[in-house]
Formats: sequence, C-alpha cells, structure tokens
Amino acid sequence: MAAGAFICKVALWCGASDLWAVLWVAIIGVAWEVLEWVVENWKPYGTKQKWFNNTVSDLVVEIGLAIWMVV
Repeated sequence: MAAGAFICKVALWCGASDLWAVLWVAIIGVAWEVLEWVVENWKPYGTKQKWFNNTVSDLVVEIGLAIWMVV
C-alpha cells in the first residue's frame, strides 16, 4: 500500500496526469505480482485460491489508494 502511494505521488510530482499516476501504480503493481509469481509461485500461500485472494486484494488496495489520492 505504501509503495502504491509513493509511486502515485512521485508520478504526480514528475508532472504525470491523474490518470497516468494511477496507471503507473496499476502497471507496476501487476508487474510486481507477476514477478512474485515467478519467484515464489503460489506455494507460500498454501493454495492457489489464497494466492489469488492475496493478489487481488493487493491490487485493489494499491489502485484504490492511488485513485483516492488523485480525487
């Protein structure tokens, strides 16, 4: 969550529009989740369903916070 807020704020400081600030959070968030899948796979979560729930909740919180910051 803190990383999403930081990325959004840095994008805004660098002159990105509100839309692009949120998109950067989404792009980097998805890239991070893909990297996490490649490195850890789903096994640390126990089941694929738990991994999926964690991934979706991470993305929803990060992107939601970025949207809240620009509104």
